[in-house]
Amino acid sequence: TREFAGGSRPLWYLQIGDESYVLRLDTGGGALAGSVYDVKREIDVYRALAGSVVPVPRVLGTRQFTEGLVMLMSRAPGDSRLPRDTDGALVLIDDLVKSIGDLHTLDSAYLDLGWGQPPSIHDSIRHELTVWNELASAHPRSECSFALGWLGAHLGSLEVSNAPAVLVQGDTGPGNAVFDGDKLSAIVDWELSHFG
Repeated sequence: TREFAGGSRPLWYLQIGDESYVLRLDTGGGALAGSVYDVKREIDVYRALAGSVVPVPRVLGTRQFTEGLVMLMSRAPGDSRLPRDTDGALVLIDDLVKSIGDLHTLDSAYLDLGWGQPPSIHDSIRHELTVWNELASAHPRSECSFALGWLGAHLGSLEVSNAPAVLVQGDTGPGNAVFDGDKLSAIVDWELSHFG
């Protein structure tokens, strides 16, 4: 079944007997095409976080096809829909926030990401600004140029730690989390992850 939520990369749900899977295709198109923010990055994170305190789907395989890179992974039980009642939604959001906090306690130097040693938080912010400036230059918009310019100009005045950076999900929100009943079953969509 084709899933039309999100939309940055095509996604299908597969049911084979009692087992459920997710198939994601990176066609190489879109605003982040050719950047470090791709499905390969997401695969690195899923594999590095497997078995950790942060719930993620398990990558079962990847393969390059003419249409693009395909990733097959286990499907976490549940969905991304928050309940309509505020109390129920807050319970799920609390669980998501706790898992993001758990992510930030992991020592990135020991995660097998293949991205090298994590830089300091200060250096990782500089690096991210460089990457986003390059991406923005391909599709110039005045508000992006203004925001990135302001951030770059004011980085020196911010109280930013020189402690080692940690892994950051990069696109955190309920739409990139899978909830099963009253608990979080997985955090998904890690292609924007980075040290920060």
